[in-house]
Amino acid sequence: MAVKVTAIMAVKIIGLTSGPILPHRRDRPMNEEFRKFFDAAKALIEYVDAEDVFDKSAYIGCNGEWDTFQSEIFYDLIKHAKKALTDFESAEATSE
Repeated sequence: MAVKVTAIMAVKIIGLTSGPILPHRRDRPMNEEFRKFFDAAKALIEYVDAEDVFDKSAYIGCNGEWDTFQSEIFYDLIKHAKKALTDFESAEATSE
């Protein structure tokens, strides 16, 4: 239950963010700590997307098979995180 609440809260936070994930002044370069965070977040989202990571499964009753899928919350979280990362990269590129 704690993971689901965290995912819901993250979707709400990212969904309400119109700009970059964290405040960033265009007149100074991104600091090293934030760059590490940004790179890790981007790598995680790319991995989840490329490897078809799922957070739900359902037993379909045929020979012990399971159907795996992404919940709507998980899908929206990935989608909003991708957009936030892309928006930040675009803003960063135009400020250079």
